[in-house]
Amino acid sequence: MLLDKKLQNSIIIGPKEPIPEEQHVFVLRREAIDLANRFIVTRSLLTSPGEVRVACRIWNTAILGGNDVSVQDFAGFMVADGNVKARRIGGLVIAKGSVECTSDIDNCVVVAGGKVECRRRQDSIIREGNPKLLGWVRFFETADAGVEVAKADNDVRVEKATPDQPPAKAGLRVGDAIISIDGTKITDPDQFRRLLRKSTTGDSTKFTVRRDGKSLDLRASFVGWEPPPSKPYKE
Repeated sequence: MLLDKKLQNSIIIGPKEPIPEEQHVFVLRREAIDLANRFIVTRSLLTSPGEVRVACRIWNTAILGGNDVSVQDFAGFMVADGNVKARRIGGLVIAKGSVECTSDIDNCVVVAGGKVECRRRQDSIIREGNPKLLGWVRFFETADAGVEVAKADNDVRVEKATPDQPPAKAGLRVGDAIISIDGTKITDPDQFRRLLRKSTTGDSTKFTVRRDGKSLDLRASFVGWEPPPSKPYKE
């Protein structure tokens, strides 16, 4: 589905600028997006490595959500690296997690790694419960920010830290156990991946690690950092 050409005339909003009460907005790489029930969003692009929460109607709009997405009535194109909750859905929705719709999924294509729940499926194509169906969608990986981790007992352990990338520049080393990011405790690699992606929009990120039995705080700067170009997906 292609967005309306009027998207070119949308107001471009950066990561730290306030979002005005306009119908046409182009929101770039915000830590999170939270729009109250103030107006109808149309012909827009909303992107965030964190959560997207929109308590209003969305029409002819693309949402690229790094984590969970919560909307009221949606018609457009959506990709969520988490769960999707909505009252009514139309268009194309791709979710790594589950999709929960309290009303109808109408005239829609839904591909979800988790379960799809709704009141009624009408004129829709729905594929659910099989993450492998999402193999052609490339989500953010920790390697994009120069670090790879594996599950440890109660946290994650660094297996690779790429030189010249922010985490390694901050002092992160192979073998470090990452306890938290910006004060949020890490319990598994997927949580770490989502928190790391969200952190890349900030000026700096605090990694709390355990090394040689001691706790250390390492602060990485992501100012001016951009993720590398996507590579073709390989099974």
